Amino acid sequence: MNKIIVLKIVLLLTLSSSLLADVVKLKSIAILNLVNSSENPQYDSWQEGLSELLYIDASNSSGLITLDRTTLSKIINTSLNKKSVENQIGELLRFGINANLDYIVQIALKKQAATYLEIKLIDVFLGSVISEHKLNCPETEFIRWHKKLLYDLYQDLGIANSDVLKKLDKILAITSSDKWNVISDFFTALKSQAAGKIDHAVSLLEKSCSGKYLPACDQLGIINQLNGKTNEALEYYTRACDNGYMSACNNKGALEYYSDKNEVAVDLFKNGCDAGHMAGCDNWGLVESKIGNKEKAKELFEKSCQSGELRGCDNLGVVLLSLDRKKEAHDTFKLACKLGLVSACDNLADLENQAGNKKLARELYKSACDDHFMNSCNSLGLLEEELGNQKLAQSYYKLSCDSGHFGGCNNQGAIAMSNNNTVMARELFERSCNAGHMGGCYNLGILLVSEKKIADAKVLYTKSCDQGYMRSCHNLGSLIQKDGDIETAKKLYEKSCLKGLAGGCYNLGLLELDKNQTLAMGLFTKSCQLGLMDGCSNQGTLEYYAKNESLAKDLFKKGCDNGHMKSCDNLGLMEHRSGNKDSAVKLFKKGCEGGNMGACDNWGAYEENSGNVETAKRFYKKACAGGFLASCDNIGVLEENTGKVQMAKEYYIRGCDKDYYDSCNNLGILNEKAGEETEALKYYNKACVKKHTGACYNLALLEIKKGNKEKAKELFEISCKGGLERACKMELE
Repeated sequence: MNKIIVLKIVLLLTLSSSLLADVVKLKSIAILNLVNSSENPQYDSWQEGLSELLYIDASNSSGLITLDRTTLSKIINTSLNKKSVENQIGELLRFGINANLDYIVQIALKKQAATYLEIKLIDVFLGSVISEHKLNCPETEFIRWHKKLLYDLYQDLGIANSDVLKKLDKILAITSSDKWNVISDFFTALKSQAAGKIDHAVSLLEKSCSGKYLPACDQLGIINQLNGKTNEALEYYTRACDNGYMSACNNKGALEYYSDKNEVAVDLFKNGCDAGHMAGCDNWGLVESKIGNKEKAKELFEKSCQSGELRGCDNLGVVLLSLDRKKEAHDTFKLACKLGLVSACDNLADLENQAGNKKLARELYKSACDDHFMNSCNSLGLLEEELGNQKLAQSYYKLSCDSGHFGGCNNQGAIAMSNNNTVMARELFERSCNAGHMGGCYNLGILLVSEKKIADAKVLYTKSCDQGYMRSCHNLGSLIQKDGDIETAKKLYEKSCLKGLAGGCYNLGLLELDKNQTLAMGLFTKSCQLGLMDGCSNQGTLEYYAKNESLAKDLFKKGCDNGHMKSCDNLGLMEHRSGNKDSAVKLFKKGCEGGNMGACDNWGAYEENSGNVETAKRFYKKACAGGFLASCDNIGVLEENTGKVQMAKEYYIRGCDKDYYDSCNNLGILNEKAGEETEALKYYNKACVKKHTGACYNLALLEIKKGNKEKAKELFEISCKGGLERACKMELE
């Protein structure tokens, strides 16, 4: 599958439950948002803050795998907030069992006689609360309560030890009551950013970052990077990373990678990975995969996936596919999809689609598309178009295009083009191309070629070829070949061939055929292996002439079985020459009905040799009408043999006018018989100039009649060298 793997910029470390059964089972928990039941709305912002502190600390514990609330929300398909959480415990328990989850943590801020913080630990297997802690304290002491409750929770989980306490002290170092506002500012800033109030968000984040809340510094780095301020982004990432915030180290690594500082980036990813930050493992794996170290990438993605990082599972599936381990890839995508990662659902849909499971693929694409994953909307459009539902396909292309997926614009343009709406097609191709989608540039180039705007098309093909779009390299090569620059065309065909484009290999093979048949054979073989049946047919032809008839037959059969009608025709000829006439005529019939005019001609010849002249004429006429000039000549011969000279002449003229020289020769004979020697000379000359041996021979006989023996001698020599034996036997005094 053509999936583009990109480095991820991650706001906060996101882990999920243990995914693979063959690793040591860690205790896994899902933490719900804090429920504010205090009747004081000013604490609503604490919903995310306090649960985030618990989540971050739990994520950094070597004894836990933590499923974050965002993932939970997506799986249950609704927000987990104070209004609905009680009603969702049953759903959570069902999911927890399927996801091999051990515990669910629920936090509540309540106010009865006094304000207190409550934390419950729910055992998924038992389906019941196994521990509950409540602490009464003045509101100014909430943060200190939090630390105490964490330790109580860890004791319940059986992972409380001195290392845990040290981690708690480090993580909560900034969370004294007089600094709680920096955390509150952070989450308020995120809400402002989501609402499009960027300036307000930046102001709050700067306050929070100055208060040494490292996620705020990291988020400022992300905002600056998105706005193209890479130096400022790097400064914020560095500030957070140097103080141990691994998400910022990961984002700094991504920025360094895109600045071509690969070694620096890998060091940052590695440090994060070694410190337990799975996004670092994931990005390190992406770098290793890109440079071809698939096994190392697999190892890193496995580590990430086994620790609950769903993106790691998705990338593991991709690298398993590249290692031709499709079953494992399928299972990995399936599990990550089940846990709510839409990109994994999209990859799973691709595999099901390729396996012919169209119904399941459609369901998966539809689910991911409904979850606003636009690549799936585009893929769903492709599937619907394949199934003949063009209007539905167009609606999905439009949805993805309008949402910024420019492959959708390109595909929408292709439908418009097929409906002859070139104005709409041009607009969509331009939109796609200008946004950097090279398929749009390629299709716009095709449109321009159809309008004879060759220079403009070359510009677009060059642009997209330089960006790695091999079809454009191939088409640019074709245009340059027509200009006569064969060497440049060869280079472009070679470039596309090396990148796996079958047409590039095939066209390069055609250019090499006269000079280097061995090289041409190799290129046709590669194009055949890449799925181009023209390549199989040409390879078969070369193998046939090299006396490798068994291999030639296999190649023609492969082509014929895959809808290449010329291969059916060639296989039919081999069967006919082997005496398998019934098999041959079936193949000629298949080829002819499939649109190959050479097969119609051979079917006609078979019927003619069987004495079925009228039937033969019918097939010759079909082939002639389809542009197969040998058939025009064959009808002419049949008509001439039955005395229909004028009709024969019309068919010969049709062939000769299009440079089929057998017809020119036959037209010359017809005119000579009618006493029209001037006309006969004209047609013989036209064919003889092109070394047609019969025409040169007949022209020589006319020259003898006129007393031009020297000229006749020259013509007999041409005919003799061309292989006409009777010309070699002519002796002139």
